Amino acid sequence: MWLLFRGNVFEAGLRPVWVFLVVLAAGPGLVILSGCGIFGGGDSQPALLPEVEPEPEPFELVLIGVDRLNSCGEPRGYALAVRVYQLGGDGQIALTSLVDLWKNEQSELGDDIVDRERELLLEPGDTLSVSIDLRPDARFLAVVGYFCESNGECWRWHRPIGDLGPRQSLTFTESCIQETRP
Repeated sequence: MWLLFRGNVFEAGLRPVWVFLVVLAAGPGLVILSGCGIFGGGDSQPALLPEVEPEPEPFELVLIGVDRLNSCGEPRGYALAVRVYQLGGDGQIALTSLVDLWKNEQSELGDDIVDRERELLLEPGDTLSVSIDLRPDARFLAVVGYFCESNGECWRWHRPIGDLGPRQSLTFTESCIQETRP
């Protein structure tokens, strides 16, 4: 410290000891006053880092094909084409037929389609695990199987996304999709 003030101290006619004592005494006071906002530090908020939302866990959809999957009345099973949709609403999928949906999904589902996640081929006796990143604007998850002979309306399965857990299993039989309970 003595070296810092050496030139100015002698020019001002002050002794180095007095300068050292003034700086020593004033230093803690300046630190205390800076916390009170006199030097502009009191009103400002500390800079906060923006909150980063954690990535949502992907939803796992498990598709289980029975041995006689999509058997069409035959003794053996056949591969089944399966589509997975994320929908904004479920009104249109509840009204459409399997053939109409498969031929022209855009005109049948219209604005309900948020995303057609993918089309898969499920083989008899196989199990497929599909990881799905659920879109924030999707309200329903729908799964459709293109069965050669469907039994009523069970060729489709759809549920509100809010009612689903992190994993859902579906069993595909000869002519239907059935929800598999854990």
